Amino acid sequence: MHSDPLALARLRDAETHQLTTYDLDRMKKVPVDRGQTVVLGEVDGRGHIAQLWLTFPG
Repeated sequence: MHSDPLALARLRDAETHQLTTYDLDRMKKVPVDRGQTVVLGEVDGRGHIAQLWLTFPG
């Protein structure tokens, strides 16, 4: 645990990026069949996923 409780709130020299499946031809969909593997995005270096939205048919 950090000894400084405000460490997360302080401004840092960092870079943020957003990945999206948005494509006018696909209308934001990436269909994945059962057992299929699909790469949704790739980045260099460390990072974390802040939000992932999934929907299922039916």
